[in-house]
Amino acid sequence: MLENAFKAEVEKVSILYEKQKVSESLKVKDRLQFEMNNAVRRCGAKERLFDWVHISAELKDIDLSLVSPRDLDKAKSKAIELYLGSKRRDQDRDVNKLLCD
Repeated sequence: MLENAFKAEVEKVSILYEKQKVSESLKVKDRLQFEMNNAVRRCGAKERLFDWVHISAELKDIDLSLVSPRDLDKAKSKAIELYLGSKRRDQDRDVNKLLCD
């Protein structure tokens, strides 16, 4: 009944809600990448494998229920690439042994 009586207003609210959802999603993705980068660095420093068991143990302050598995995999891959290409880490250590299949 409200939708029929206030069609234009309901459409505006729906559009605003979608924009807010997209905005929140982008914040979560940015935060996810930041936290994933930190988790991979901590795993590398502790010489632990870059697998989900060790990485998820290092992830802090992020609600993984808001993130899709695809986004998690992307963030993990990007974080590992950044870590391997980093000039700030100890270059003498063999980090290839930390990579898992």
